[in-house]
Amino acid sequence: MGKITYKNGLHPSRIGSLVPDPKFYESDMIHLSEYLGKPIAKADYPLIVDFVELISSLRECEGKTPNQDVLATLKSIGANPSVAVSGYENCDVTTEQLIIAALFQIGVKKLDHPSVAQIRAAALLALEDLPKEIGGRPSVYYRDRFFVGIVELWKKLGGESCTVWANYDDETTPLVSFAQYVLEAIEPEGTLSNSVVAKSLRKVIA
Repeated sequence: MGKITYKNGLHPSRIGSLVPDPKFYESDMIHLSEYLGKPIAKADYPLIVDFVELISSLRECEGKTPNQDVLATLKSIGANPSVAVSGYENCDVTTEQLIIAALFQIGVKKLDHPSVAQIRAAALLALEDLPKEIGGRPSVYYRDRFFVGIVELWKKLGGESCTVWANYDDETTPLVSFAQYVLEAIEPEGTLSNSVVAKSLRKVIA
């Protein structure tokens, strides 16, 4: 059975856990506009930047808390209104980032001060999506959150075709190219092939 990580006050993993923001420039927005097939309004830039920062933070935090502890903590926060805020503010950094990712997914704009209802909904959504491995293995699924989120981002920005494929000549569809470009900002040391990105997107869209 997992441990609830907020029980003893602020979890040690939250101390000094800030992640440097990845760089995303005007030129990057122009590239993404080309894949999208239309200009990206400056008012929509924060949607992209926030998403990149969110997934980067989630990636950095993965593996720092045993999966069974994350599951137990999410379940507790989602089930108990009286501890939702304090649990969110004091839990381990992995659970925190999973809740933030879920808040983003359900459209919460004020991530700094979500309501009790929003925190609980996000915790339950993260709990539903998180793989249920046992044995204390760390949770590793930021790429799953990336592919779910990138499709939502594509649609929010007005992307029309969700067709995905890639061939051995590295030819592919606009959505795959869009996803690959954003993924490179999160994983600058090397990303997945277009065919793997297409396969991952297909699972989300299906």
